[in-house]
Amino acid sequence: VSQSRYVSILTLAPNQSSEVMIITENGYGKKTNADEYRTLNVRHAKGTKTINVKKSDRNGLLAGAAILTEDKDILVLTQKGKMGRFSSEKFMSKGKTTAGNIVMDVSNGDKVQKIVAVNNFSKGEVEI
Repeated sequence: VSQSRYVSILTLAPNQSSEVMIITENGYGKKTNADEYRTLNVRHAKGTKTINVKKSDRNGLLAGAAILTEDKDILVLTQKGKMGRFSSEKFMSKGKTTAGNIVMDVSNGDKVQKIVAVNNFSKGEVEI
């Protein structure tokens, strides 16, 4: 029985250098160059695999994905309210089917709920 499910549908801007950041419910994630994903421009597209499922016991299910550009950070939110903000530069780009590395420590039954790309700000800058 397949455990395939849709987690995110992302739209990439043409002619813009970007990467896709994914994270699993157990806090493992990776950043992959967007060029490694195929373009889906037809009806009834099937999506694409993005993480090595052989490590699913360690990683858990895919929790979310976000598009990163140079000016973005990632915000990771858990079911129990834990939040972490990370610079996208912290993560090296990896292949589409690799297993990923630990992004955020989740324990005591907590799981990653969501990942969001947010603007990064230099120290002292505030968004109003």
